[in-house]
Formats: sequence, structure tokens, C-alpha cells
Amino acid sequence: MSGKANHAQHQDTYFISLNDLLVGLLFIFIVLLMTYSLIFQDSVDKLEDKLTERVEMRTSLLERIRADLCEAGYEAEVIPGEGVLRLPEGVLFAPGQAFLGERARGALDIIADALGEELPCFGSERDAASCAENTAAILEAVYIEGHTDDLAINTPQFRSNWELSSARAIATYNYMINADGALKELPNANGSATLLGASAYADTRRVAKSEQPNAAERAQNRRVDFRFLLSPASEEDVEAAAIEAAN
Repeated sequence: MSGKANHAQHQDTYFISLNDLLVGLLFIFIVLLMTYSLIFQDSVDKLEDKLTERVEMRTSLLERIRADLCEAGYEAEVIPGEGVLRLPEGVLFAPGQAFLGERARGALDIIADALGEELPCFGSERDAASCAENTAAILEAVYIEGHTDDLAINTPQFRSNWELSSARAIATYNYMINADGALKELPNANGSATLLGASAYADTRRVAKSEQPNAAERAQNRRVDFRFLLSPASEEDVEAAAIEAAN
């Protein structure tokens, strides 16, 4: 065999070996990519399961409070996906007013009692020994929200719907913390703030969204909502989900 032929044969052998090596590396890369993709997807699934469990815990809490209210003859609604306990018009306030009458105070006493008993099990200072199994430190905040209809108000007491909705939220908040002083200091899930607060939206968050609402739809929009916000997933939650998926 000539020198040129021998050299060409060595070149062919070299390129074939290099090609085999590259194919092998590509195969290993694909296997690793598929493995990590599966682990990542499994981690996402585990994290979604944990978040779903949190939503179910929150819904169970709201349903227990609603049951207490209904047993006492008060109308209330739970919106699970939003984490809202809704008190429609008439439970707390008369139209255009922010005064809590005797019946309204009775409803808030029930809610304050329930929250005073339950909320410590959903914040950073929870005592696992005294809390039910379907509880965990999962709540970021509980907002008392005041809402009005779209009819503008301008009275000596309230110059706008914003002032009316604010006054209603604050009156409800003040009554709650006076009924149970511990509610004012309860920490949220990560201990960065207190749980209970107040907010107001006038007519900007309507339940009935008609451009020209009728009387019944306006009554739906006049309400007080208790909104229970879940805390975001922490780094520890993400790491735990990844470890669980890897195992």
C-alpha cells in the first residue's frame, strides 16, 4: 500500500472515530437533557400540588366561617378561587352608610371569634401541636375590602364613593380588632407583616359588570369582602419540591 493510501486510511479512521465520539457525546447530552427535563417537570408538578393544597386549606377555612355565619342566620358567600368570604349588602351596612348596627356587630363577632381561633394556625407563629392537620403557615394577608355601587355619593359625611368604601372597611377593621385585640398583631406566614388590614375600591371592582346596572346588580356590588391572600412559594418550597422530584 502506498504512503498516500495509508495516510488516507488513517484520516478516514480518525474522522470515523471523531464522528463516533461526537455521536456518543450528543447521545449523552440528549439523555441528560431529557433527565433534567423530567426532573424539572416533576418539580413543577410537586410545587403545583403544594399550591393546590394551600388553596384547599384556605377554602376549608372560609367554608368553616361561612357555616358559622349561616348557622346564625347571616348570608355569606365563599369564592374559592379568589380566597374571598363575601358579605352582601344588608349584612353590615345600610345604603350610603358606614355605621355598624346591632345585627352587623353580631356578624362581625362571629367572624372575629373564628379568625381569632383559626388565624394563628396560618401565620408564622403557628403552634403545630395545637393546630389542626389541614392548617399551615400559608397566609400573606387578610384584607377587609369596602365596595360600593356606581351611583356617585356626595353628602356631608362622604364626598365620594371612595370615602364611603374606605369608611366601611375601616369601621369593620376597627370593630374586629376591638372584638379580639390579638387580631391586630397576628403575623403573616413569613413574619414580615401583620395579617389583618383594610382596603377600599369604591365601585372599581364590580361583581355585576353591566355598563348600565339595574337595582339588583347595584345591590350585588355593594358589599364587604374578606380577601385571604396566600403567601408566595418560598425558596424552601421550591427546593423541597426539587428534592422530592429527584428522589
